[in-house]
Amino acid sequence: MPFEERLELLVESGQADERSAAATRLAVDLAERHYGIELTEALGASLVNHLATTLKKIIDGKTLAEVPEVVWQELQGYPEEVALAEAIVARLESALSVSLARDELGFIAVHLCKIKIEAGLDHP
Repeated sequence: MPFEERLELLVESGQADERSAAATRLAVDLAERHYGIELTEALGASLVNHLATTLKKIIDGKTLAEVPEVVWQELQGYPEEVALAEAIVARLESALSVSLARDELGFIAVHLCKIKIEAGLDHP
């Protein structure tokens, strides 16, 4: 996996832990299979950073930020990414035995939109 070094650094620095890193790997795998591409540092680093650190916070019981309503409105134009984010959230909840807030689904969907657009997959 191209993000092993990044995940290792996040774990070593205490920003992530082994559970959040493993769950992040699951999410990356789902995204890669869905889009039929391999995520690279350029395409997937922000998703990996977000998931590894946020999942650790969730595991630790911390409260997270909310997605602004304007973002939810924008996401209405990306039903594929919202559906993929829902699948990723379900997989993460199962793997970690935690509940993720609807806002986390929104953040994941935003990262997926970024990946889709930057990979050139956002065309009619």
